[in-house]
Amino acid sequence: MQITKFIASKSKNFWMIELSSSLNFIASSITSIFIPIIMLNIGFNLKDVILYYIIFHFFDIIFNLFSKRILENKGERFSYILGTLFAIGFFVSYIFLNDRNWLILSLMAIFAALYDSIYYIAFYYGVMSSTKEISKSKENNIIINIISTLAWFIGPLIGALIILFTENKNILLSTTILFFIFSLIPLKKYKSNKKLIKDKLNFKKYFKDIRNRKNFTSWGLYKISETADSILFPVFIYLIFKELDSVAYISIIAIFTSLVFTFISGNISQEKREKVIILGSISLIFIWMGRLLIDNEIYLYSSVALIGIFSLFIRMPIDTNIFKHGKEINELHTAFYKNFISMGSKMIFYILIFILLNWLNLKETFWMVPIFLILIIITNLVYLWKKKN
Repeated sequence: MQITKFIASKSKNFWMIELSSSLNFIASSITSIFIPIIMLNIGFNLKDVILYYIIFHFFDIIFNLFSKRILENKGERFSYILGTLFAIGFFVSYIFLNDRNWLILSLMAIFAALYDSIYYIAFYYGVMSSTKEISKSKENNIIINIISTLAWFIGPLIGALIILFTENKNILLSTTILFFIFSLIPLKKYKSNKKLIKDKLNFKKYFKDIRNRKNFTSWGLYKISETADSILFPVFIYLIFKELDSVAYISIIAIFTSLVFTFISGNISQEKREKVIILGSISLIFIWMGRLLIDNEIYLYSSVALIGIFSLFIRMPIDTNIFKHGKEINELHTAFYKNFISMGSKMIFYILIFILLNWLNLKETFWMVPIFLILIIITNLVYLWKKKN
Protein backbone atom coordinates (compact mmCIF):
# COMPACT_ATOMS: atom_id res chain seq x y z
CA MET A 1 0.00 0.00 0.00
CA GLN A 2 2.79 2.37 0.93
CA ILE A 3 4.62 1.58 -2.33
CA THR A 4 1.43 2.25 -4.35
CA LYS A 5 0.95 5.56 -2.52
CA PHE A 6 4.59 6.49 -3.09
CA ILE A 7 4.41 5.75 -6.84
CA ALA A 8 1.16 7.71 -7.14
CA SER A 9 2.77 10.71 -5.45
CA LYS A 10 5.08 11.15 -8.46
CA SER A 11 3.83 12.44 -11.79
CA LYS A 12 3.39 10.14 -14.77
CA ASN A 13 6.00 12.20 -16.63
CA PHE A 14 8.47 11.57 -13.80
CA TRP A 15 8.15 7.78 -14.08
CA MET A 16 8.16 7.78 -17.90
CA ILE A 17 11.34 9.83 -18.06
CA GLU A 18 12.90 7.58 -15.41
CA LEU A 19 12.04 4.40 -17.33
CA SER A 20 13.23 5.85 -20.65
CA SER A 21 16.41 7.34 -19.19
CA SER A 22 17.21 4.08 -17.34
CA LEU A 23 17.16 2.16 -20.62
CA ASN A 24 19.17 5.00 -22.17
CA PHE A 25 21.76 4.84 -19.36
CA ILE A 26 22.00 1.05 -19.68
CA ALA A 27 22.71 1.50 -23.38
CA SER A 28 25.35 4.18 -22.76
CA SER A 29 27.06 2.30 -19.95
CA ILE A 30 27.36 -1.03 -21.79
CA THR A 31 30.24 0.35 -23.83
CA SER A 32 31.33 3.61 -22.15
CA ILE A 33 34.29 2.13 -20.29
CA PHE A 34 35.36 0.12 -23.37
CA ILE A 35 35.26 2.90 -26.00
CA PRO A 36 38.84 4.17 -25.45
CA ILE A 37 40.07 0.58 -25.03
CA ILE A 38 38.60 -0.49 -28.37
CA MET A 39 40.26 2.55 -29.97
CA LEU A 40 43.63 1.47 -28.57
CA ASN A 41 43.00 -2.08 -29.80
CA ILE A 42 42.38 -1.07 -33.42
CA GLY A 43 45.46 1.12 -33.88
CA PHE A 44 44.89 4.49 -32.20
CA ASN A 45 47.48 5.62 -29.67
CA LEU A 46 46.90 7.26 -26.28
CA LYS A 47 47.18 10.82 -27.59
CA ASP A 48 44.66 9.97 -30.33
CA VAL A 49 42.20 8.85 -27.65
CA ILE A 50 42.67 12.08 -25.67
CA LEU A 51 42.33 14.16 -28.86
CA TYR A 52 39.07 12.38 -29.67
CA TYR A 53 37.67 13.39 -26.26
CA ILE A 54 38.81 16.99 -26.80
CA ILE A 55 37.00 17.12 -30.17
CA PHE A 56 33.89 15.50 -28.69
CA HIS A 57 33.70 17.96 -25.75
CA PHE A 58 34.45 20.94 -28.02
CA PHE A 59 31.49 20.15 -30.28
CA ASP A 60 29.35 19.37 -27.25
CA ILE A 61 29.90 22.87 -25.80
CA ILE A 62 28.91 24.46 -29.12
CA PHE A 63 25.82 22.25 -29.54
CA ASN A 64 24.59 23.09 -26.03
CA LEU A 65 23.36 26.46 -27.31
CA PHE A 66 21.41 24.87 -30.16
CA SER A 67 20.07 22.17 -27.83
CA LYS A 68 18.53 24.80 -25.57
CA ARG A 69 16.69 26.28 -28.56
CA ILE A 70 15.47 22.85 -29.69
CA LEU A 71 14.16 22.21 -26.18
CA GLU A 72 12.41 25.61 -26.06
CA ASN A 73 10.80 25.21 -29.49
CA LYS A 74 10.03 21.48 -29.61
CA GLY A 75 9.81 20.37 -25.97
CA GLU A 76 11.47 17.60 -23.96
CA ARG A 77 9.93 14.61 -25.74
CA PHE A 78 11.29 15.71 -29.12
CA SER A 79 14.74 16.33 -27.58
CA TYR A 80 14.81 12.88 -25.96
CA ILE A 81 13.95 11.17 -29.24
CA LEU A 82 16.33 13.26 -31.36
CA GLY A 83 19.20 12.84 -28.87
CA THR A 84 18.66 9.09 -28.79
CA LEU A 85 18.69 8.87 -32.61
CA PHE A 86 22.08 10.63 -32.62
CA ALA A 87 23.31 8.12 -30.01
CA ILE A 88 22.26 5.27 -32.31
CA GLY A 89 24.09 7.04 -35.16
CA PHE A 90 27.23 7.15 -33.00
CA PHE A 91 27.23 3.42 -32.31
CA VAL A 92 26.36 2.48 -35.90
CA SER A 93 29.38 4.55 -36.99
CA TYR A 94 31.48 2.79 -34.37
CA ILE A 95 30.76 -0.59 -35.97
CA PHE A 96 32.58 0.62 -39.11
CA LEU A 97 35.61 1.93 -37.19
CA ASN A 98 38.05 -0.88 -37.84
CA ASP A 99 41.29 1.05 -38.28
CA ARG A 100 42.82 4.47 -37.58
CA ASN A 101 40.16 6.30 -39.58
CA TRP A 102 39.89 9.93 -38.42
CA LEU A 103 37.00 10.72 -40.75
CA ILE A 104 34.70 8.18 -39.05
CA LEU A 105 36.09 9.10 -35.64
CA SER A 106 35.32 12.80 -36.19
CA LEU A 107 31.80 11.89 -37.32
CA MET A 108 31.42 9.82 -34.15
CA ALA A 109 32.56 12.78 -32.02
CA ILE A 110 29.87 14.97 -33.64
CA PHE A 111 27.16 12.32 -33.11
CA ALA A 112 28.23 11.86 -29.48
CA ALA A 113 28.20 15.63 -28.88
CA LEU A 114 24.74 15.99 -30.43
CA TYR A 115 23.42 13.14 -28.29
CA ASP A 116 24.90 14.44 -25.04
CA SER A 117 23.92 18.09 -25.49
CA ILE A 118 20.38 17.47 -26.79
CA TYR A 119 19.47 14.58 -24.51
CA TYR A 120 20.98 15.66 -21.20
CA ILE A 121 19.81 19.28 -21.18
CA ALA A 122 16.29 17.97 -21.81
CA PHE A 123 16.76 15.24 -19.17
CA TYR A 124 17.91 17.66 -16.45
CA TYR A 125 15.10 20.03 -17.31
CA GLY A 126 12.52 17.23 -17.47
CA VAL A 127 13.48 15.93 -14.04
CA MET A 128 13.12 19.39 -12.45
CA SER A 129 9.90 20.29 -14.27
CA SER A 130 8.25 16.96 -13.37
CA THR A 131 8.98 17.49 -9.66
CA LYS A 132 5.72 18.83 -8.26
CA GLU A 133 7.07 20.35 -5.04
CA ILE A 134 10.48 21.87 -4.21
CA SER A 135 10.36 20.04 -0.85
CA LYS A 136 10.43 16.75 -2.81
CA SER A 137 13.67 17.66 -4.62
CA LYS A 138 15.92 15.63 -2.32
CA GLU A 139 13.60 12.62 -2.40
CA ASN A 140 13.33 12.73 -6.19
CA ASN A 141 17.09 13.13 -6.55
CA ILE A 142 17.63 9.98 -4.47
CA ILE A 143 15.14 8.07 -6.67
CA ILE A 144 16.83 9.35 -9.83
CA ASN A 145 20.29 8.40 -8.60
CA ILE A 146 19.24 4.96 -7.34
CA ILE A 147 17.52 4.14 -10.64
CA SER A 148 20.39 5.57 -12.71
CA THR A 149 22.93 3.70 -10.54
CA LEU A 150 20.97 0.48 -11.12
CA ALA A 151 21.04 1.24 -14.84
CA TRP A 152 24.77 2.01 -14.70
CA PHE A 153 25.19 -1.29 -12.84
CA ILE A 154 23.27 -3.40 -15.35
CA GLY A 155 24.94 -1.80 -18.40
CA PRO A 156 28.59 -2.44 -17.48
CA LEU A 157 27.63 -5.90 -16.24
CA ILE A 158 26.17 -6.71 -19.66
CA GLY A 159 29.20 -5.14 -21.36
CA ALA A 160 31.63 -6.97 -19.08
CA LEU A 161 29.95 -10.33 -19.70
CA ILE A 162 30.02 -9.79 -23.48
CA ILE A 163 33.72 -8.87 -23.32
CA LEU A 164 34.61 -11.72 -20.95
CA PHE A 165 32.84 -14.39 -23.04
CA THR A 166 33.10 -13.12 -26.62
CA GLU A 167 35.51 -10.12 -26.81
CA ASN A 168 33.44 -9.19 -29.87
CA LYS A 169 33.12 -5.45 -30.49
CA ASN A 170 30.15 -5.74 -32.83
CA ILE A 171 28.04 -7.76 -30.35
CA LEU A 172 28.79 -5.11 -27.72
CA LEU A 173 27.76 -2.25 -30.03
CA SER A 174 24.67 -4.02 -31.40
CA THR A 175 23.41 -4.70 -27.86
CA THR A 176 23.89 -1.02 -27.06
CA ILE A 177 21.85 0.07 -30.10
CA LEU A 178 19.05 -2.32 -29.11
CA PHE A 179 18.73 -0.75 -25.64
CA PHE A 180 18.65 2.75 -27.16
CA ILE A 181 15.74 1.65 -29.34
CA PHE A 182 13.94 0.23 -26.27
CA SER A 183 14.40 3.58 -24.47
CA LEU A 184 12.17 5.28 -27.05
CA ILE A 185 9.10 3.18 -26.13
CA PRO A 186 8.18 4.89 -22.79
CA LEU A 187 8.34 8.28 -24.50
CA LYS A 188 5.00 7.51 -26.19
CA LYS A 189 3.39 8.15 -22.78
CA TYR A 190 5.48 11.24 -21.99
CA LYS A 191 3.89 14.68 -22.39
CA SER A 192 6.18 17.67 -22.92
CA ASN A 193 5.80 20.71 -20.69
CA LYS A 194 3.64 23.16 -22.66
CA LYS A 195 4.58 26.05 -20.36
CA LEU A 196 8.28 26.08 -21.22
CA ILE A 197 9.20 29.78 -21.23
CA LYS A 198 11.85 30.99 -23.67
CA ASP A 199 14.44 33.02 -21.83
CA LYS A 200 17.82 34.39 -22.91
CA LEU A 201 20.84 33.16 -21.00
CA ASN A 202 22.37 35.73 -18.67
CA PHE A 203 25.59 34.28 -17.26
CA LYS A 204 26.36 37.30 -15.07
CA LYS A 205 22.89 37.40 -13.53
CA TYR A 206 22.70 33.63 -12.95
CA PHE A 207 26.08 33.39 -11.25
CA LYS A 208 25.60 36.50 -9.17
CA ASP A 209 24.00 34.07 -6.73
CA ILE A 210 26.75 32.71 -4.45
CA ARG A 211 25.00 29.32 -4.20
CA ASN A 212 25.15 28.93 -7.98
CA ARG A 213 28.85 29.84 -8.02
CA LYS A 214 29.60 27.34 -5.27
CA ASN A 215 27.41 24.55 -6.69
CA PHE A 216 28.63 24.77 -10.28
CA THR A 217 32.30 25.32 -9.42
CA SER A 218 32.13 22.19 -7.27
CA TRP A 219 30.25 20.36 -10.05
CA GLY A 220 32.80 21.24 -12.74
CA LEU A 221 35.75 20.24 -10.55
CA TYR A 222 34.02 17.01 -9.50
CA LYS A 223 33.36 16.05 -13.13
CA ILE A 224 37.12 16.28 -13.77
CA SER A 225 37.75 13.81 -10.94
CA GLU A 226 34.95 11.58 -12.22
CA THR A 227 36.24 11.47 -15.80
CA ALA A 228 39.77 10.71 -14.57
CA ASP A 229 38.38 7.73 -12.68
CA SER A 230 35.83 6.48 -15.23
CA ILE A 231 37.82 6.99 -18.46
CA LEU A 232 41.53 7.53 -17.86
CA PHE A 233 42.10 5.11 -14.97
CA PRO A 234 40.62 2.13 -16.92
CA VAL A 235 42.89 3.12 -19.84
CA PHE A 236 45.84 3.12 -17.41
CA ILE A 237 44.84 -0.35 -16.12
CA TYR A 238 44.52 -1.65 -19.68
CA LEU A 239 47.95 -0.29 -20.64
CA ILE A 240 49.44 -2.13 -17.64
CA PHE A 241 47.73 -5.51 -18.05
CA LYS A 242 46.92 -5.38 -21.81
CA GLU A 243 43.71 -7.33 -21.26
CA LEU A 244 40.07 -6.30 -21.80
CA ASP A 245 39.13 -8.55 -18.87
CA SER A 246 40.91 -6.20 -16.44
CA VAL A 247 38.73 -3.30 -17.60
CA ALA A 248 35.58 -5.44 -17.32
CA TYR A 249 36.37 -6.17 -13.67
CA ILE A 250 36.79 -2.44 -12.97
CA SER A 251 33.31 -1.64 -14.32
CA ILE A 252 31.68 -4.31 -12.12
CA ILE A 253 33.50 -3.22 -8.93
CA ALA A 254 32.80 0.49 -9.45
CA ILE A 255 29.08 0.21 -10.08
CA PHE A 256 28.38 -2.34 -7.32
CA THR A 257 29.91 -0.14 -4.61
CA SER A 258 28.08 2.93 -5.94
CA LEU A 259 24.75 1.10 -5.75
CA VAL A 260 25.22 0.27 -2.06
CA PHE A 261 25.95 3.83 -0.94
CA THR A 262 23.64 5.89 -3.17
CA PHE A 263 20.75 5.97 -0.67
CA ILE A 264 23.01 6.88 2.27
CA SER A 265 24.72 9.76 0.43
CA GLY A 266 21.40 11.08 -0.87
CA ASN A 267 19.93 11.49 2.62
CA ILE A 268 22.47 14.04 3.84
CA SER A 269 20.74 17.06 5.38
CA GLN A 270 21.07 20.45 3.70
CA GLU A 271 23.10 21.91 6.58
CA LYS A 272 25.77 19.21 6.31
CA ARG A 273 26.15 18.95 2.52
CA GLU A 274 29.19 21.24 2.12
CA LYS A 275 30.97 19.54 5.02
CA VAL A 276 30.30 16.09 3.52
CA ILE A 277 31.58 17.32 0.13
CA ILE A 278 34.81 18.46 1.84
CA LEU A 279 35.25 15.14 3.67
CA GLY A 280 34.51 13.19 0.48
CA SER A 281 37.12 15.24 -1.42
CA ILE A 282 39.74 14.65 1.28
CA SER A 283 39.07 10.90 1.09
CA LEU A 284 39.47 10.91 -2.71
CA ILE A 285 42.75 12.82 -2.43
CA PHE A 286 44.21 10.07 -0.22
CA ILE A 287 42.95 7.33 -2.57
CA TRP A 288 44.44 9.05 -5.64
CA MET A 289 47.73 9.59 -3.80
CA GLY A 290 47.74 5.87 -3.12
CA ARG A 291 47.19 5.17 -6.82
CA LEU A 292 50.16 7.36 -7.63
CA LEU A 293 52.50 5.88 -5.03
CA ILE A 294 51.40 2.23 -4.71
CA ASP A 295 51.87 -0.21 -7.60
CA ASN A 296 50.16 -3.13 -5.89
CA GLU A 297 47.50 -4.73 -8.11
CA ILE A 298 45.17 -5.45 -5.17
CA TYR A 299 45.26 -1.78 -4.12
CA LEU A 300 44.57 -0.57 -7.68
CA TYR A 301 41.40 -2.67 -7.87
CA SER A 302 40.40 -1.87 -4.26
CA SER A 303 40.75 1.84 -5.02
CA VAL A 304 38.00 1.50 -7.64
CA ALA A 305 35.57 0.38 -4.91
CA LEU A 306 36.71 3.13 -2.51
CA ILE A 307 36.36 5.88 -5.11
CA GLY A 308 32.94 4.50 -6.05
CA ILE A 309 31.88 5.07 -2.43
CA PHE A 310 33.46 8.44 -1.64
CA SER A 311 32.60 10.01 -5.00
CA LEU A 312 28.95 9.67 -4.07
CA PHE A 313 29.49 11.85 -1.01
CA ILE A 314 30.57 14.61 -3.37
CA ARG A 315 28.24 14.05 -6.31
CA MET A 316 24.97 13.48 -4.44
CA PRO A 317 25.07 16.64 -2.24
CA ILE A 318 26.15 18.80 -5.21
CA ASP A 319 23.49 17.26 -7.43
CA THR A 320 20.78 17.79 -4.82
CA ASN A 321 21.84 21.41 -4.26
CA ILE A 322 21.77 22.15 -8.01
CA PHE A 323 18.48 20.31 -8.45
CA LYS A 324 16.73 22.08 -5.54
CA HIS A 325 18.07 25.57 -6.28
CA GLY A 326 17.36 25.14 -9.98
CA LYS A 327 13.75 24.33 -9.17
CA GLU A 328 13.58 27.56 -7.16
CA ILE A 329 15.06 29.94 -9.74
CA ASN A 330 15.18 28.80 -13.39
CA GLU A 331 14.89 25.15 -14.41
CA LEU A 332 15.88 25.63 -18.05
CA HIS A 333 18.99 27.72 -17.32
CA THR A 334 20.04 25.31 -14.57
CA ALA A 335 19.74 22.34 -16.97
CA PHE A 336 21.81 24.21 -19.57
CA TYR A 337 24.59 25.28 -17.19
CA LYS A 338 24.78 21.85 -15.58
CA ASN A 339 25.63 20.19 -18.89
CA PHE A 340 27.65 23.11 -20.28
CA ILE A 341 29.94 23.36 -17.23
CA SER A 342 30.30 19.59 -16.99
CA MET A 343 31.51 19.29 -20.59
CA GLY A 344 33.57 22.50 -20.48
CA SER A 345 35.52 21.48 -17.38
CA LYS A 346 36.23 18.03 -18.81
CA MET A 347 37.43 19.54 -22.11
CA ILE A 348 39.93 21.72 -20.21
CA PHE A 349 41.13 18.64 -18.33
CA TYR A 350 41.62 16.63 -21.53
CA ILE A 351 43.54 19.52 -23.12
CA LEU A 352 45.86 19.61 -20.09
CA ILE A 353 46.36 15.83 -20.30
CA PHE A 354 47.08 16.06 -24.06
CA ILE A 355 49.76 18.74 -23.48
CA LEU A 356 51.36 16.99 -20.49
CA LEU A 357 51.66 13.69 -22.37
CA ASN A 358 54.46 15.34 -24.36
CA TRP A 359 56.65 15.07 -21.24
CA LEU A 360 54.89 12.70 -18.82
CA ASN A 361 53.32 9.26 -18.95
CA LEU A 362 49.60 8.82 -18.20
CA LYS A 363 50.10 7.88 -14.55
CA GLU A 364 52.21 10.98 -13.90
CA THR A 365 49.40 13.23 -15.18
CA PHE A 366 47.13 11.87 -12.44
CA TRP A 367 48.86 14.27 -10.02
CA MET A 368 46.41 16.88 -11.35
CA VAL A 369 43.40 15.09 -9.86
CA PRO A 370 44.24 15.79 -6.17
CA ILE A 371 44.79 19.44 -7.12
CA PHE A 372 41.27 19.72 -8.54
CA LEU A 373 39.88 17.98 -5.45
CA ILE A 374 41.68 20.52 -3.24
CA LEU A 375 39.93 23.26 -5.23
CA ILE A 376 36.56 21.64 -4.37
CA ILE A 377 37.52 21.81 -0.70
CA ILE A 378 38.56 25.47 -0.96
CA THR A 379 35.34 26.39 -2.83
CA ASN A 380 33.12 24.90 -0.12
CA LEU A 381 35.22 26.24 2.76
CA VAL A 382 34.98 29.76 1.32
CA TYR A 383 31.21 29.35 0.95
CA LEU A 384 30.82 28.16 4.56
CA TRP A 385 32.97 31.05 5.78
CA LYS A 386 30.91 33.61 3.87
CA LYS A 387 27.67 31.99 5.03
CA LYS A 388 28.82 32.13 8.66
CA ASN A 389 29.81 35.79 8.37
